[in-house]
Amino acid sequence: MIMRWSRWVAVLLVLAATAVAATAVAAMAVAAPARAEEGGRLRMLTWSEYLDPDIVRLFEHKTGCEVKASLVATNEDYTVKLAHGGADFDVISPSSDLTSIMIKLGLVEPLNTSWLGHWSDVEEVFRRHPGITVGGQTWAVPFTWSAVSLAYRTDKFADAPSSWSVLWDWRLEGRIALWDDKSSIYLAARLILGDEVDVFDLSDAELATVTQKLIEQKPLIRKYWISAGELVSLYTTGDVWVSDAWDAVIPVLREQGIPVERRTPKERATGWLDAWQIVRGSPNTDCAYAWLNFVISPEGQCASHRANGFAGVNRKALESCLSPEAFQALGFDEVEKVEFWREPRGVDRYIASWNAVKAAQ
Repeated sequence: MIMRWSRWVAVLLVLAATAVAATAVAAMAVAAPARAEEGGRLRMLTWSEYLDPDIVRLFEHKTGCEVKASLVATNEDYTVKLAHGGADFDVISPSSDLTSIMIKLGLVEPLNTSWLGHWSDVEEVFRRHPGITVGGQTWAVPFTWSAVSLAYRTDKFADAPSSWSVLWDWRLEGRIALWDDKSSIYLAARLILGDEVDVFDLSDAELATVTQKLIEQKPLIRKYWISAGELVSLYTTGDVWVSDAWDAVIPVLREQGIPVERRTPKERATGWLDAWQIVRGSPNTDCAYAWLNFVISPEGQCASHRANGFAGVNRKALESCLSPEAFQALGFDEVEKVEFWREPRGVDRYIASWNAVKAAQ
């Protein structure tokens, strides 16, 4: 369920009252983590896709850390849940447009990358992202990513669509799906304002124009999809012929015999990048660092891809466990062309815009 923007803003205001002091504390060097011992624990706040039982069991066996997890349904849930119980969590895995907000609010700690044996194997494009490295310090460990591409059923199109404009084609009324996320603003902005626009820094007038464009699209939408599983279902039932989509959805559909293809639209694509952060004041930094290192290790990266199909951040690790064809499908050849999400200027404006689209009649 998408959180109303007023609730989001209220949380930001409450947290901002202590942000300056908290950030000062967070900037202090944390003590070197002790070796994880039997009986250690790790309390996660994360997406369901990252809690495959085989991965959790492998980590627990290797480290002696017992995993306890709570789930989020939206990126905004991280801030809400930390505001009301930050001491209940050790690590979180928000997307890169939220990591910098967590830093500003003093909710997470800077990281010592010398304690991460696989840090240098993470692709530089991810390590240098402004939601990962801030003020000369590293605050998050990149984990998985995906471009948000244009997906379509090849048996329904004589010519392959090449632009986001196909999602506004009235001839496809009722056969279009769009992600139920404020990031849908980004693709609409690229379409109507040009591919050089900074979609994370729209003026009020630009945002209003984009909002109206999305409202005009609403009668065409079969469903605003929430999860990859829901989008797969919409394609397999034949309800949807074209949509935006995470790249990992495509091979899943093909395995089910659905003739579907992906394209990077001519307006270019944005993409999400999820990263792990350590919650400020965590008493379990030994297990937290063990987890951060595990998820970017060859074992962690390959196990994660097998579990959820997402692309990882350690190219060398993934090349070692995937066929050349499977690795090619991850899209590393185009990763430099993907504009990964970063914190929008005035994020409350973007959330209000998307909620206005959803509420429109």
